[in-house]
Amino acid sequence: MLTILTISLLTGTLLQQLLLQWNVNTVVTRKCVPDEASDIREVINEGYQLNQVIITTGGTGLANRDVTISTISPLLDKRATGVSTALISQTLSNTPFAMLSNPIAGL
Repeated sequence: MLTILTISLLTGTLLQQLLLQWNVNTVVTRKCVPDEASDIREVINEGYQLNQVIITTGGTGLANRDVTISTISPLLDKRATGVSTALISQTLSNTPFAMLSNPIAGL
């Protein structure tokens, strides 16, 4: 089971389409939540209880409202920093603003 947690409906739709192109044909639950720590934590905890893979988009910038990373980080047992590095590296080929993102990955 895969959950896509997003702050934007558009990015959730685009991510789901990309996953289908990669033949990830699993059941996908999409949830759009406000950039609020309690809402993000609730969806992450729901997915955790169901042993789901959770992919989040949005809220990874440097603005005060971007609370996704600070909310998710304490919930991880292990960080996968290589995934975060790969995300930034790949995105830098499209936009220099990628260096302003703050991705996180882990278990």
